[in-house]
Amino acid sequence: MRPTRDNSVVSEGAPTKDGLGPKIWTGTHFLPRFVRASEVPGEGLCYFYDDGSHCKTVIDGEAVNAHWGVTKAGKPRKRLAIACITCREKKIKCDPDYPRCVQCEKFGRICKFKNAPRGGHNTSPSTPPAELDEKSKDGSLIRQSDAGYAASEPSSPVSPRPLLHEASPEIGFPNKRLKTGSDSHVANGEASTALGQTMDHSKSVLSPQRPASDMPRIPDDVLYRAWRTDPYESDPQSVNTVLSHFFGHINNTMVIRFLPEDIFKTWVTSSVNRKSPDDMMLLYSVLAMGAALSAGPRHVAFEYAQVAHFAQKFATTASLQLVQCRVLLALYNVAVSRFWDANELISSATATGSCLQLNQEIDRSRDASLTTYPFGMSRTGYAESRRRTLWSIFMLERLSPLFPDRATMIHAEDVYIRLPSDSESFEKEVDAGMPFFNPYERSPTAASGRPTEIASHLVEMVHIWSSSQSTIHRLASRPSASDAEGLRIRSLIKRIHDWHNGLPNRLVFNGSNLESAAFAGKVGSFLTMHLLRHHALIQLNRYHLSVGKLSVEYRTSHFQECHENAKGIVDIVCCLDRILRVRPTILSTPPPTMSIAVTTAMDVLTSNGPLSAINDIVDSLKVAKTAVESTAKTWEHARASQLALDQRLQKLCRIRDRGTQPLMSEDYRTGNLSGNASEHRWQIYWPLERTYPSDMDVLVGSTYLTGPVHAVSYSASPGSYILTGSADRAIRLYNPFPSKAQAEAYAKGPVPQGRLIQTYAAHGYEVLSLDVAANNEKFVSGGGDRAVFLWDVATAVTTRRFGGNVHGHTARINCVRFAGEEDSLVVSGGFDTSTRIWDAKSGSVKPIQVLGEARDAITCLVVRGPEIVTGSVDGRVRSYDVRMGKCTTDVMCGSVTSLDLTKDGRTMLVSTLDSKVRLMDRDNGTCLRAYSDPSWKNEEIRIQSVLGHREKYVIAGDEMTAEPGSNGEGRILAWDLLTGKVVAKIPVPWGPEGYEQKRRSIGKDGRERVRSNIISCIAWREDGWGDQFCAGGTSGVVTVFRI
Repeated sequence: MRPTRDNSVVSEGAPTKDGLGPKIWTGTHFLPRFVRASEVPGEGLCYFYDDGSHCKTVIDGEAVNAHWGVTKAGKPRKRLAIACITCREKKIKCDPDYPRCVQCEKFGRICKFKNAPRGGHNTSPSTPPAELDEKSKDGSLIRQSDAGYAASEPSSPVSPRPLLHEASPEIGFPNKRLKTGSDSHVANGEASTALGQTMDHSKSVLSPQRPASDMPRIPDDVLYRAWRTDPYESDPQSVNTVLSHFFGHINNTMVIRFLPEDIFKTWVTSSVNRKSPDDMMLLYSVLAMGAALSAGPRHVAFEYAQVAHFAQKFATTASLQLVQCRVLLALYNVAVSRFWDANELISSATATGSCLQLNQEIDRSRDASLTTYPFGMSRTGYAESRRRTLWSIFMLERLSPLFPDRATMIHAEDVYIRLPSDSESFEKEVDAGMPFFNPYERSPTAASGRPTEIASHLVEMVHIWSSSQSTIHRLASRPSASDAEGLRIRSLIKRIHDWHNGLPNRLVFNGSNLESAAFAGKVGSFLTMHLLRHHALIQLNRYHLSVGKLSVEYRTSHFQECHENAKGIVDIVCCLDRILRVRPTILSTPPPTMSIAVTTAMDVLTSNGPLSAINDIVDSLKVAKTAVESTAKTWEHARASQLALDQRLQKLCRIRDRGTQPLMSEDYRTGNLSGNASEHRWQIYWPLERTYPSDMDVLVGSTYLTGPVHAVSYSASPGSYILTGSADRAIRLYNPFPSKAQAEAYAKGPVPQGRLIQTYAAHGYEVLSLDVAANNEKFVSGGGDRAVFLWDVATAVTTRRFGGNVHGHTARINCVRFAGEEDSLVVSGGFDTSTRIWDAKSGSVKPIQVLGEARDAITCLVVRGPEIVTGSVDGRVRSYDVRMGKCTTDVMCGSVTSLDLTKDGRTMLVSTLDSKVRLMDRDNGTCLRAYSDPSWKNEEIRIQSVLGHREKYVIAGDEMTAEPGSNGEGRILAWDLLTGKVVAKIPVPWGPEGYEQKRRSIGKDGRERVRSNIISCIAWREDGWGDQFCAGGTSGVVTVFRI
């Protein structure tokens, strides 16, 4: 028997025309509507609802009301006991309905629900505004039980539509705590702030709230009705709260406030039911950004933003409200890392602003003839609002994470308006007589002699900072730069200093000025302009076209400038931390530039230094990391910086715990690195930021050191030089015999010393493979960059890069080789299982052919005429005849790590991860000989094997797992090609005298151990027909042997 329904809680008991159950209004939301009853295997007869949920018809012996459903605890809902405030006060019966109860609708009264029938505890924010309650089934996925969606006091922003399920009764009690992270709770109803508390230097937890991209979309018909509904009419208190958040924090973002607060708030309250569609569009965008800046539930801002986004798409005329709406929506999408939408909105806002001629003063624009202005503003106030809107677009284009990859549409040279006035003049609609913006000369604000507003200095610093970023971006994007670029950098540095010298005393950075800016509501702008100043100076001193060509003195000078400005950023953050300990409410929404500047500063300060100062650096990093964590609560793109700083902190703590004991790992090393025996230092190899090539980075150049060698290659015949590729991202060219007399002196054995001729630096990741052209004028390299680098030997610059885009490899490149006549082709094999053939002479960015038969990573390849032979982790050797379009596959007994062909091409040498090297007949695929030894292991890493001494021997490195070297030495094994017997086991020392400290490292168990020199790459002079070979491995030293 179906349970009966209490008709006191719904306006109509019969099912609606759509065949679903009645829409039952609880005072804050509609219950899920009853759809049908049907059997569920294992559960019996169940009720199904339009949100996809279902429940049993009888639970614990109690019948469930089909239309009421169950509570969040899974119990049958027994009563709603809902009455609006008006009916409660009048002590009359209340039949809840939406948007007003039956009684209030009948007598025309204001109807408002608080959902607090018993005990006065508020279990829901307040009645949401608008028509968004009319949800369709597709948008009914949000649950009030989601993390971060718990109820709060009326001061918290509320969603423009109600949550769909009834709040848990427990949430109403004042002593209940809401979980905001895996380690933290806040009392129910407390307003959360980002930096409103003393900075906590413990490890943070990322917000558990649902990202905007995962939230359900609201149907267009609901959005349309919401757009035409005034949210202030439904819930004026909550709207006023969100507006206060907006005006209190908007200057802490990437724009400046372009709406007068008092005028706008008065207009919102006094124009109920008289707002135009453009006005409603802007109001919803303001509410979206206000909710996002309040650190409240993100779904609230997301839903407001959906209404505003829908409205701006259907705007029919260009208006200032449309531009302002798109600016705020773009800012919101930047905050939630929806960069594609942000890009489109910035572009459309700029286009509409250009149509309105916002880059001109109002008297010279199409608005010159206006006599009435939005929101009741005067002509002076409207003119200033236009200026501030244009400056907001100008700043947003440059401060968003899209810059500088996204070129700006508003050029400083095309702006012919005044700088923004002070906030007081804007509010009072008084003409402050600000000077016109001049992009070429030093600070016009300083030259005018008038009292200036912080916003005008901020605008100019954003212009200088963005010019610096663009200049560096052009240096990295062009193969060569003229002397004009160097002059440009010097002029930008001078202008930054001029800007700083022109600041009035009240705007120079210090603790008292920071507090004054906070009390005036301008702390975000104050921090942003000073952070940008230091960041610009770091970038201009850090990146140069070719750091390797700079003198040591010049490079050291630039590094010191970077270091000083990095300390300046840390001083700003530490000063803010000290003030927040005393006045924790002065900054609740950190500016997004905080994460950018702090990450860059800590990248510089933690790259290297004396161990005696590491405690201070760790303390500074903790403060900086906490500031970035606070920023990430509002600006999601800051989470990458948060993670990077956390990893760097862990690394520094490990270095500190080791003390002065010398050690070396894949990421860092410590010891006597400066030549001063009394000073111990640390060096971290990899910078936090890899925006530009490493050969441009002074920071990398100042901490340059060798890492494990992954690739070695002789130059083409006669093979007088050796080229090496290392884990430190560098390629080095050596002459193993500095003079003929010395070469003759070394009859046999390792050559003690060679001469470094050139260093090639452009890779951002480790170098894994090299090949030299037959004319010795160029070579190719590949590695972790996912691009193939084509180098000019003489100039040490890359002439082409293949890949690094949608047409290239999607993972690291393990092997590269020249091919074709006159080495006109380049072949590359990668971890993405593909082999790609590139045309080295044409300008095409696409490969001319992709070989995709492999089912796992390509580890090695060789080229012989029109044939390409590849080895893969899938245990296959594939021989491609490119001209005939044929592929022959040989199945091996393990993953293939190395290939080499005999000179006649009829046999091939194959190494596999089963500790065997095999000589294979290419005609019939039979194994002619297998080479192994009980003491030789190759089961985990790529060990190269080659044919040498006129194809008399097979030589290969060793993993050193069977017989580890006692002194860190490695080993090479040589087999007789014909008999398969081991003819020699050649020890390879760790390195020359004084290189011993690099043998020590820290294992996973935290204990120090002596590493073995695992020889992973070998090259024989003149392709196996010369009189010497070289080997490289984990020690970072290349050892040369004579036969």
